[in-house]
Amino acid sequence: GPSSGGGETAADAAVVAQAGSRRVQFVPEGAPAGATGLLLVGDSGPIFLGAELEDEAARTGDRYAIGLSAILDCAPALLSTEVRYAGGPIVPREPCPEVRRERWDRHARAMDADVVVYYIANAGGLGEQWLQEAWRTDCDPGFDGLLERELGRDVEALAAAGATVVRVTTARELHDA
Repeated sequence: GPSSGGGETAADAAVVAQAGSRRVQFVPEGAPAGATGLLLVGDSGPIFLGAELEDEAARTGDRYAIGLSAILDCAPALLSTEVRYAGGPIVPREPCPEVRRERWDRHARAMDADVVVYYIANAGGLGEQWLQEAWRTDCDPGFDGLLERELGRDVEALAAAGATVVRVTTARELHDA
């Protein structure tokens, strides 16, 4: 289940194992004076950006302090208490936005983040969720409306730490119908 202590959850660890030795979270220590604090938060997407940004800032001498706080089993796109995967079982789960918001707030404050990049790589699509008395997934107006409200609450919570929040996602390739 989710970890409120700030450590990796079992789901976080599973994705990290698939991604090699990439870290799920880190907060910079001893940032250079005048460095811009940049915290990446989100689902699995930031795992594939954090180390690269940190390395690039060090290589170029840019004054950034890079932090990372990805949380997978409390990702905002997981809105329901039940998820039905294609060809698979219905999996019960516990939505946990408070865990996500508390962790991100703690990390933003710990590094005195100037900017938080809220990167959602997967805005749904892994399975259907039982919402509003129907099975729904991304691009369904019921799902999308709930997700938009959830993302808005996350942005409000992140901004409360004093950082500018930028919301981004992975582009999807469009095909002609």
